[in-house]
Formats: sequence, structure tokens, C-alpha cells
Amino acid sequence: MIDAIASRIPDVVVGAGDDQASMMGPLITAEHRDRVRSYVERAADEGAKVVVDGSGTERDSGFFVGCTLLDDVKPGMRVYDDEIFGPVIERGAGAESHRGPGAGERQPVRQRHGPVHA
Repeated sequence: MIDAIASRIPDVVVGAGDDQASMMGPLITAEHRDRVRSYVERAADEGAKVVVDGSGTERDSGFFVGCTLLDDVKPGMRVYDDEIFGPVIERGAGAESHRGPGAGERQPVRQRHGPVHA
């Protein structure tokens, strides 16, 4: 699944929202762009695998971040625990770990940590 998603990411056209060819536009502010980039950096520092890093997507103007794909994301990592409002796909190692024994007695971590379909 990771290979299938990674192979499709280069086809995503990042550009201005008024450009018909764009599939994904900029983030709202420089601070937001930098925050999304910091999540990716910290994920790597915390042990996640950065399969595709879109943080190097630059344009002459605007606050762009390309698609990013992270693997081996675990509970307790900032990128897992926080909501990222940016183009970041995460796949958890042992994605079923939050559904182990007693799962019916616990609240699910987040619905977004289920399977990702490519």
C-alpha cells in the first residue's frame, strides 16, 4: 500500500488555486507551512519513516508544502496525536494496536487512523 501511494504522489500538481492544472494549493500562512514542516521533521526524529517528503516544494510566492507520506507512525508521536491541517498521510505501525484487548472499553484514538486506500 505504501509503495502504491508513494508512486502516485509525484503526479499531484501543487500550485496556485486559480490554476486549472493545480490539484493542491498553498497553505494559509507561512507559519502554518512551517508548522506542517515541523511535524514531518519531528516525526522522523521520533522514529517514523518519511517515505515522501513534500516540504521542499517551493514556489515564487505562496506557502506551499507538497504531499508527504509517513510510515511507522505510533501513538505518542506528535504527528499521530495531533491533527495536522496539511498534505500529510500517515500510516501507523501496528495500526490495529489501539484496538487490542479491552478496545471496547476505550475510546478510539481517531477514525482517521484506519486503513488508507490507494
